[in-house]
Amino acid sequence: MENIRELKITDLDECVDLFISVFNSEPWNDGWTVEKANKRLQNIFQNSGFYGGYWKYDILIGFACGNKEQWTDLEHFNLIECCVDNEKQNMGIGTKVISKLEQELLGQNCSRIYLLTMRSSLAETFYKKNGYYVNERMIMMGKKLSR
Repeated sequence: MENIRELKITDLDECVDLFISVFNSEPWNDGWTVEKANKRLQNIFQNSGFYGGYWKYDILIGFACGNKEQWTDLEHFNLIECCVDNEKQNMGIGTKVISKLEQELLGQNCSRIYLLTMRSSLAETFYKKNGYYVNERMIMMGKKLSR
């Protein structure tokens, strides 16, 4: 039975396992350790915001998480992580999780979702298919700190 529900801190270990499985595989090959993935997701879970998950037969097979931030008009949602089990991708699960997230956020007076993803990737294609666009007014900037 499919069930999309809010994630809880008690779901952290399952999310860490799925996160590592997805992001240490192609095309990402990130090299996450349990300790670092746990810390990353714990940081997200401890912020206010919606945490959506997708279960089938009580097994986590996908989730989306991030946090709400106040802007001048309404709140915006920063979608920080979204993933679906490698074996279950291209079955509409990610779209279901994102759609549920959007419905929940609309009900909470959130006016926008934004995210960062790899350019020219399957993730970019997924988000565009689901109505997301590249915001031409914004750019991502970074600075590598050196010791």
